[in-house]
Amino acid sequence: MECSFKRLGITHLRTSVYNFLTDAKCECVHFSVHNLVTKLIDDKHERWPDLLGTVTPAYNTTNHSATGYSPHELFYSFAPTCPLEAMVSAPSLEPAGSTNVYALQALEQLQEAELPSCELPYKCNE
Repeated sequence: MECSFKRLGITHLRTSVYNFLTDAKCECVHFSVHNLVTKLIDDKHERWPDLLGTVTPAYNTTNHSATGYSPHELFYSFAPTCPLEAMVSAPSLEPAGSTNVYALQALEQLQEAELPSCELPYKCNE
């Protein structure tokens, strides 16, 4: 393994587990996710795992100031889409610039999805 590291120009460092100094990128993500969960949790601290399903898409689809892209877009090389967009033929949106913008966009899409079926811009039988 050391030979492979040397050929690839990788310096292999050993560290103790959970050392924030050697895993700064991961710690930045944890800090951001922690802040989002803290805003949603209220007084019921035992429900934090239930909130991760809400917080994760919000974090992954929000443009980050350091890169100008969302993590989803950087990882998959295309902008994220919401399943509701396919259901209601919604036009594709630019990635949200903040979690507040993401929440507003999601709310608008949910409200559109609640329209009676006769008002939707598509027909299921087509």
